Amino acid sequence: IDGDPEHLLVTRYSCAGGDGCIDEVRKVEVGHTTKTGELVIAAPDARSELVTDRKGEVRFAISWNDESQSRLHVHRSSGEGWTLLNDAAVSGVDSTPLGIDADGRHAFLLTERKQGTSMVQRYAIADGQRSDVYADAVSDPIWTIMSLDGNVAVGAYFDPVRPRPVLWDASHPDIPALKQILAAFPGKLVRVVSASADRNLVVVDVSSDTQPGDFYLFDRAARQASLLAHSMPWLAGWQAHPVDPWRQFPGP
Repeated sequence: IDGDPEHLLVTRYSCAGGDGCIDEVRKVEVGHTTKTGELVIAAPDARSELVTDRKGEVRFAISWNDESQSRLHVHRSSGEGWTLLNDAAVSGVDSTPLGIDADGRHAFLLTERKQGTSMVQRYAIADGQRSDVYADAVSDPIWTIMSLDGNVAVGAYFDPVRPRPVLWDASHPDIPALKQILAAFPGKLVRVVSASADRNLVVVDVSSDTQPGDFYLFDRAARQASLLAHSMPWLAGWQAHPVDPWRQFPGP
């Protein structure tokens, strides 16, 4: 937990009720993880997955019913319970969290629209205000681009055939580094695996329709990428056929 190195957040299952096991998030002291710990909050239902911020606050619970309709709950403060933010069975659209800002005050949500592609929205956790950030003309996001520490959603790839990176959080300090890294692998999906504390050395996983996944060490100062390993070495050197956009052919 940022600012509290003496504690961890752990998930435990509570199966006391008859509606299935519910996730509980507890704060436990480092070195005493066998103890139950302090209950932070329990999920609103047995299907929910919980989303926390870097400071250890549980902010969202997302679940899906048997019809693949989502329900999104928000937890605004430690003194409150869960508030239902969206029920797709009622609203007709899904809304899911992409990530939470480093300061814990805002989150990015991906919200469907009745027409067109889904909208990335910035959501103020304290008062529930939303502002539209980005909607692509072609597709929904296919891959979220995270900050170098993997905690904050700062952009996404769009278009499954010809992936294009879009960075929407221009104020984040990792944006210059991400722009440099993404530019080194044009037309590829790039996922940051880890980074040095000074953000100069970055391990990335690079893939595409013709590249199942290779790991590189990218040196920002030297502007050089060195191959570390192939995720599927038995396919190294094999030329895959690129994916073409689907086209509708006229009937006979």
